[in-house]
Amino acid sequence: MVVHSFYIFNKSCQCIHSQRWQHYQQPAKDLSEEEEQKLIFGVVFSLRGLVRKIAGNDDEHFQTFKTSQYKLHIHETASNLKFILITDRDSPNLTKYLELIYAGPYNSAVVRNPLVNMTDERVTNENLRKGVEYIVKSIK
Repeated sequence: MVVHSFYIFNKSCQCIHSQRWQHYQQPAKDLSEEEEQKLIFGVVFSLRGLVRKIAGNDDEHFQTFKTSQYKLHIHETASNLKFILITDRDSPNLTKYLELIYAGPYNSAVVRNPLVNMTDERVTNENLRKGVEYIVKSIK
């Protein structure tokens, strides 16, 4: 299994943290990191709306989305943070690992750290980066 990238989006739809490992191929054109982040959030936002309309209630949510080239895994918190992991298409559901990232590295390195500004700024905390790296390496 190959993990391509990891993103955290805040409630204002901004990417506050991202990490890349082995990136999937861009067939037509290269996208900037910011353009890619906007497209990823747009897909998640649109699918979330579609799932809720089809289900008929606002409590419904999706956990994975699969294309011919990759699989997107999402964990959404009560505070509207979105933890997104992009892997190869054949990986199992990895939402539990996103929950671990939220409960472990994110809470200890960001939420409980008074030095981290939790507004709309990017989170560049090295402890968060190392914690995410550790959990991603533990995925089998």
